[in-house]
Amino acid sequence: MRKEETKKNIKKDVLLDYIKATSCAFSMTLNLSKALGIEPDPLLLSSVIGFSAGVSAMGDTCGTPNGGIVALGGKYADTGTLDSSRFYMVCSEYFRRLEKRLDTPDCGKVHGGKHLANNFRRAILTGKPLKCMEILWHGTEVITELDQETENRNSFSDLPEYPYIDRMTRYFEQEAFHCSQTVIQNIADKTGKDMGLIDSPSKGFAGGIGFNGTFCGAISGGVLSLGLIAGVDLRSAGYYDAFKTIMVGLAISDGIFSSEKHFPGAKLFGQCKKVYKLIEDKFGGVHCKDILQLQLNTDEGSKEYIKTNKIEHCRKVVQTVTDTVINIWED
Repeated sequence: MRKEETKKNIKKDVLLDYIKATSCAFSMTLNLSKALGIEPDPLLLSSVIGFSAGVSAMGDTCGTPNGGIVALGGKYADTGTLDSSRFYMVCSEYFRRLEKRLDTPDCGKVHGGKHLANNFRRAILTGKPLKCMEILWHGTEVITELDQETENRNSFSDLPEYPYIDRMTRYFEQEAFHCSQTVIQNIADKTGKDMGLIDSPSKGFAGGIGFNGTFCGAISGGVLSLGLIAGVDLRSAGYYDAFKTIMVGLAISDGIFSSEKHFPGAKLFGQCKKVYKLIEDKFGGVHCKDILQLQLNTDEGSKEYIKTNKIEHCRKVVQTVTDTVINIWED
């Protein structure tokens, strides 16, 4: 009974913080980290804000799965509780279960447009934020279930995708490569900034969240790096702040996400969009399976990736994200 009450309180807090901060990724990372027994660093909370509204209002993968992956990384990545292959399997299973429950965790599909910012007024007037709350609710439930299963020593290694995820894990480790963490390390090396805080939390983004082919891990590393550098703090946001955002958003619609006066993350969103659009234009998509034209959590896809040395293509994506983030930081 106590566990059910705790789960209910977590879900309530996730929704309340979402309403106050108008950031799904911030709310998920804050409350799920606490639920998993971790007190999140304020800068870690700042680092995830660019994931909000489907990656800075681009209408892509929702901040709910992305925030959840950061929380899982904070508890399980590199702690010895799970080896890397099993950790990736847990991350992949989180996304898969969420997708199964909701049909889609894609912000653009929920709100009716690829670029969410173009539909802000319509989203508010048609009650779409209620769908966001539903996604947050289910995301919280799924991750607490997975955490309980993991603690009960369910390693998820009996799932069909595990052998291929394990194959990709070993290959990445052999090549000393990780799409998200390599971006973060490269940025740290070139700027001298301490990025260690987001290293482990970013681990689950490999190969598009546990090698399942969704949102590119290199871009995720760029979003986290830009968020850490920007340091937008939403912890003190309240209901009045949310009310002002909605009212201004109803008036200027797509302008709300670029208004630094009315939206705290406006500058950060603009920076994240720049990275997003550059990768989309240069590599033909922003999802791992689209960039590679392969599905890495399958036997055929993982073998083809290794055989054809597709990792070099991933290195090009990583370099492009790294260079773009550094240029933004220097400007």
